[in-house]
Amino acid sequence: MSWIDKLYETYENCQEYVGKDREDMLLPIAHTTNNAQIQVTLNQDAEIVMAEKVPKENAVTIIPCTEDSASRGVGIFPHALFDKLIYIAGDYADSISEKGRPYHEAYETLLDRWCASEDCHPQVQIIARYLKKNCLIQDLVRFGCLVEKEGAIDPSVKIGDVAQTDAFVRFCVNRMGVQENPRVWENPEVWQSYIRFYEGQQENRRLCYVTGQVIPCTDKHPSKIRNSADKAKLISANDKSGFTFRGRFADKQQALSVGYEISQKAHNALKWLIAKQGYKNGDQVILTWETKRLKAANPVLGSQQLMTQYTEPAAEPKTMQAYARKLNEAIAGYKNNLDRAAKVVVMGLDSAIPDNRGRLAITYYRELPGSEFYDRIQRWYRDCCWELWSWKDEQFISYMGSPSPHSIAVAAYGKNADKKLLTETVERLLPCIVDQAKLPFDLVQSVYNRVRTLASSASSSEWIHLLSICCALGRCYGKERDKEEWTVEGNSMELDKSYLCGRLLAVMDGMEKWALAKMGEDRQTNAMRYLDPYTKNAGKIIPILQRRLLPYMERIGDKHNWLLETMGEICEKLSQYDGELKALDYRFTLGFYTQQKQIRDETKRRKAEAEK
Repeated sequence: MSWIDKLYETYENCQEYVGKDREDMLLPIAHTTNNAQIQVTLNQDAEIVMAEKVPKENAVTIIPCTEDSASRGVGIFPHALFDKLIYIAGDYADSISEKGRPYHEAYETLLDRWCASEDCHPQVQIIARYLKKNCLIQDLVRFGCLVEKEGAIDPSVKIGDVAQTDAFVRFCVNRMGVQENPRVWENPEVWQSYIRFYEGQQENRRLCYVTGQVIPCTDKHPSKIRNSADKAKLISANDKSGFTFRGRFADKQQALSVGYEISQKAHNALKWLIAKQGYKNGDQVILTWETKRLKAANPVLGSQQLMTQYTEPAAEPKTMQAYARKLNEAIAGYKNNLDRAAKVVVMGLDSAIPDNRGRLAITYYRELPGSEFYDRIQRWYRDCCWELWSWKDEQFISYMGSPSPHSIAVAAYGKNADKKLLTETVERLLPCIVDQAKLPFDLVQSVYNRVRTLASSASSSEWIHLLSICCALGRCYGKERDKEEWTVEGNSMELDKSYLCGRLLAVMDGMEKWALAKMGEDRQTNAMRYLDPYTKNAGKIIPILQRRLLPYMERIGDKHNWLLETMGEICEKLSQYDGELKALDYRFTLGFYTQQKQIRDETKRRKAEAEK
């Protein structure tokens, strides 16, 4: 139950945020939110002053609720104050439908109990006095909020997206000479009034497995965790036919018992954190937070997002040194803001079944001291960095960074891969980031295989993006397994056959590109067309490519002799393998990329010199 305890602790540490920020709200306990369509304003004498339709952008309303009404489906379960017309309008049965009578009676009973308690707030009592008049429907017609047709409320008319007969109503109360928020749904005093009343009504006292105390407990835990339409629950034991707990416990209370207040605060904190800083990948959510303060760096964000929270985002780092400096600054910024006792929690959530109903599973959970967490984040982003390519503001640009787990999953299996496979891949990468687990070789190999097979069919930008991710993974894997140090700048002294073959293919590709550009042609080079068979048997393909390159070499001219010299140098180093140039591994992509970069940089340098 550690996750509940940490979320409860977070809620207690963030009380100042309760009820703030309409978009991402930390709710008070025993409250939920709903979108209101109608707003009624009352004076201190319980008389209606105004009724108006609520704009959609201002519709979110905090409402007091019960355990049953918070997750109501079939049945009559009223909210305690604000609700649909069928519950709160005493004249609903006469004006719209007779079926409204039991709904209003249930609502009135709950509201009367609240008003009779010593905890009731004057604004609530004024609302109750007005509703006792049983004239809400008539007043809403009079103010133009509801439309009549042939003496009855027309159910075909809508207010926004909701039929007017199902409209949700909230109240403002203006009391002369009293300094308070007239918007009752935003009044903290009303929230506390209901919380005290509702907690006083609870009698189901049992041992809470979280606190170890005998307190009012609940069997009905909140849903709507990832979004307002999410029906999946983290805690549920309502299966009375299959008896999911059978064989281990006699009843569901033995399986789990959680205090009502604990459950409310933990779930409200979880919803709030997900809304503010959760990483969402379809139904999957990865959440990272510090229990002592609001935010923590999310390890599943790309390193660029991590760094721009503490540094100016204007300039993308172009070298590994600049990237390392910005990464160190960002990590130092987070560490400086850490409470010494702070714990960082990483939690992964996903649906147990695909329709977002039933169970919500915790797929990953770790608690770490804050400083250790950031050290591990720094290690991952340092070891898995490369010059990445992607589209930004309609431009294909390069920058130093580390690919996000989602982009790695897509690189390994394609954007059209099974959604479950992609989410499972993200989950597989979390231990690599947080627990310092080794990068799985099959993941590196999957990306490498797609680099090989898509070279002749994918668009140039798509393939370069894929290649850059493969290099980032290759760099990380090589450092973890063999203590290799691969850099974007390249290593002219490296003798690995896969790396050398990558360099050689890049040189042949570059020479043909120059010749084609001189001829005014724009097509794929022989090197790129032969890339896949080249990686399987480079010794066989190299002579073929060299013969096909001869006509292009004649067009290049003497000014590119340095490329011929580079090719000769690489071929001399490859001669030691004596024809054993088969089955190239991921190091091929590192050699290919670094040599291509050297060719680009040298071309720019020579062009700049020629223009002087």
